[in-house]
Amino acid sequence: MIDLREILWFWPSVALIRSKLLLPCTAVLLVCAADGLAHEQVETAVMRIAIVRGGPSVLLQAKALTCGLPNDTAEWPQPLPMARAMVRATGVGFLVNEQFFDASHIICKTGGSLLLINGRPSPPAVELYHGGDQHLTAVIQVPMQEYLVGVLSAELQPSWPAEALRAQAVTARSYALAQRQKQPAALTVYDLESSVEDQAYSHPGYADPRIIEAVDATRGEVLTVNGHLLKAYYHSHCGGITEPAANVWGETAAQGFSPIRDPYCARAPNRRWRLTLHRDRLQAALAAAGHKVAAITGLKTTPGVHSDRIALVTVETDGDPVQFSGNQFRRLLGFQELKSTLFTLRARGNRWIIDGRGFGHGAGLCQWGAKGMAERGKSYREILAFYYPGSSVMNWY
Repeated sequence: MIDLREILWFWPSVALIRSKLLLPCTAVLLVCAADGLAHEQVETAVMRIAIVRGGPSVLLQAKALTCGLPNDTAEWPQPLPMARAMVRATGVGFLVNEQFFDASHIICKTGGSLLLINGRPSPPAVELYHGGDQHLTAVIQVPMQEYLVGVLSAELQPSWPAEALRAQAVTARSYALAQRQKQPAALTVYDLESSVEDQAYSHPGYADPRIIEAVDATRGEVLTVNGHLLKAYYHSHCGGITEPAANVWGETAAQGFSPIRDPYCARAPNRRWRLTLHRDRLQAALAAAGHKVAAITGLKTTPGVHSDRIALVTVETDGDPVQFSGNQFRRLLGFQELKSTLFTLRARGNRWIIDGRGFGHGAGLCQWGAKGMAERGKSYREILAFYYPGSSVMNWY
């Protein structure tokens, strides 16, 4: 078995080890069955991660770089000059520097060295899919264990307590497999995005041993309800109370747990925050989202039923009002700016003062709360039981 601490880069057929020894690596890409991949096949499966989605172009850089058609049996071209490729989606294909590919799918790869995608370290190959309307999606493939190391590296500080890291490893694994089950390989070109739209991910050229230990110590463990995978949502900190996932996205099949009063995240940074929203800023955000509004006359919020969070935001205008769910309104303004839907607002002339708590959608595990629980001596299983009542930890592989 390959020790993740020795792995620098993976691709479906090889793993590059620090000793420069190339070892074979099984990487089977399978269509999900009723409950996803067969349990024994999950660990060797490859996760398809969208690094860029919907952009018009992508910049690729490496020591040596070639691009070609995925099924091209001919010899691949010589490496591109300066090993730098600006890939643009055209109306009918791709333009790689000055070379045109009349195709909806191409692959660019290195000889095994580091590949930078828009300056972001990545495995040594990327698949580019034409998305129509001159947009593209860039997808990398990462083995499950390495993917989880990359998620934890992006989501948490390795200095956090080991039990908090382990709880995150189980939730990330559960979410990834459940999301893959929802999006079968035969129907999509990727399984997950690499941002907060799914799970943050950074390719670990070097991973902290504490992160690797958390992934290895929970190898194969997932959260289940009645034997079925749980799509285990999580967030940064809940501001003192979590939110049922169904209230955030309206998913009737999502974990339907009641809000949980959480005393463990009280030390989270920026637990309370303030945003000053100017009318012009809101007007610009609406226009960017395709809402043509001549003038904004007011802003109203509607709280959720049995919830402290905002369920509905109504933008009053000189015409028809524009309504958003609380989470949609966060997306409109930016998740980093409107940190949660746990807020109140008051009008002050041409602006609104928004006072809020927490960071994230509030569903599932609170990362800062998990840290607080671990610091009080709770195990990762106790942490998971607190945030996902009614669930079980199960060895999936």
